Formats: sequence, C-alpha cells, structure tokens
Amino acid sequence: MVRIGFGMRLVAALIDCCINMGLMFALNATILAVMGLNTAGLIVAGTVSCLAALAISSLEVFKAASIGKMLLKYRITLADGSDAPTDVLVKRWLIKQSPTLMTLAAALTMLPFLRWVGMLAGLAVFVGCFMALQPEKQAYHDKLLGTAVNGPSAVPAGFPVMTQATAAPMAQPQSIN
Repeated sequence: MVRIGFGMRLVAALIDCCINMGLMFALNATILAVMGLNTAGLIVAGTVSCLAALAISSLEVFKAASIGKMLLKYRITLADGSDAPTDVLVKRWLIKQSPTLMTLAAALTMLPFLRWVGMLAGLAVFVGCFMALQPEKQAYHDKLLGTAVNGPSAVPAGFPVMTQATAAPMAQPQSIN
C-alpha cells in the first residue's frame, strides 16, 4: 500500500461528485415535480438531498472508502497503513461533512446563520485538502486524526507483454486427409 496524493484523491472526489450530483438532480426533480416549486418543496428537496449526500458519504465510515475511492481501490487507513478504527473514521467523516451537516441544520431550523457557519466550515475543509500536496500526502483532517488514504502499490496497466519466448506454443493445425 502506498499513500495517495492530492491528484488522485481529487479524481476520487470528482467521481463522488458526479454520482452525488446525478442523484441530487433526480431526487430534487422528483420532489419538486410532486410538491411544486414553492417554499415547502424547496425545503423538502434540500433536506432530502442533504440526507442522501450524508448517506452516500457514510461509506467512508462503514467501508473506509467513498464510492470513488472504492472504484480506484483506495482505503482510509491510519497513517501507519493499518486499518482505521470506526471511531476515527466517524470523526474524520464528521469533519469532512460539517458543511453538509450545517446546511441541513439551517434548513431544518430556519436559522440562516447556520448556512454561513456551513460555508466557513466548507472553506476550511476545502483549504485543508490542499495539505495533501505536501510530501506526507495528508489533508488537514488526516493530520488531525492520524489517518491517510492508501492505495495499491502497483497499478496494473493494460495487458502483460508477451514475447515469443514466453508465449505458450500454439497447437499445429492438423491436416484432414
């Protein structure tokens, strides 16, 4: 297992983003078609979208990887490469999802300042992710909790090259008499 740096973690995040956006679009379109484009419809759509995003992202707790990380065969581990305990994964998830949790709290309580708290939390998480550009390849939330994202040490690239010497001998065609 090797540590995964900023670039490939960004690829995993983009995969997650595409999946989440597709799901949120479908959910919001369905809810707004049923309820109408009014305050109640917007509140329900926003709440359901936040809950769905939290449910999908909770894979980082239960599987130690998001969908994007799973597709790329990455895992969230402790910094030494061993499996991260569930309590550490929960704390990491809470930090990363704090913007969504604040947005959900703002929608449910109708307290607009919570949306601003969520935006500030989102900015902090976003900036903290750039720490993965350092040689340790850990985002700020990883450094806080002693975690890292690790992946396979060798990435397979296509088909194995076979020379004539390593190729299995082919059977000679038999003539029909």
